[in-house]
Amino acid sequence: MKAACPLFVVGVPRSGTTAFSKLLNAHPRILLTDQLQESMRTLTEQFYAKVADAEGKVISDGPDSIAYYGDKHPHLKDCIDSLKPAFPDARFIHLIRDPRDSALSIAQMQGTDFRSALLNWKRFDSRYNELIQDLNPDLVYTVRYEDLVEDYNGCIASVLDWLGLDMESQIEDHIDRYSNIDAHTYSSTLPMTDTKSRGTDSNEENQF
Repeated sequence: MKAACPLFVVGVPRSGTTAFSKLLNAHPRILLTDQLQESMRTLTEQFYAKVADAEGKVISDGPDSIAYYGDKHPHLKDCIDSLKPAFPDARFIHLIRDPRDSALSIAQMQGTDFRSALLNWKRFDSRYNELIQDLNPDLVYTVRYEDLVEDYNGCIASVLDWLGLDMESQIEDHIDRYSNIDAHTYSSTLPMTDTKSRGTDSNEENQF
């Protein structure tokens, strides 16, 4: 599908979108559906099954099988209205940081001024606060960035306990090796399986 271009037919209800989509879909080189929202969870689970296989992680009925799957990205704020109905059983970990520090970091990353960066931060923060307020508090765990960097082990252990999971040696090793590395120096375009296979490669310090 990499060679194909995404195409979405939009319009208010009863504006002819169904008839028009069926017409377009009759073309042998056009593929349209009206099931994306309903199928979002199934498609997502299929995607993560492939990722798990590439990562060498287990999917089974056994005790070592994957217990959680998901994604992290600030722009998930744009998907909130779709996430909640598709994943009503999802848990959320909400990271918060002093807005002044966040805005300074945004300004540096985007090459903009502090005021613009702070307004950008506010747009994201407001949207996520709306999400958190609408959720069952039992499904949300809040982590302060300042607490995380002060005590990685303690903070992660508390989160894992909330998830009903034990602290594993792989996490402790990761913290020992990468806790002083800027996370954004790691190239997000590389598959995680590639980073794991690099061993003592000089670029591995970019992972955390």
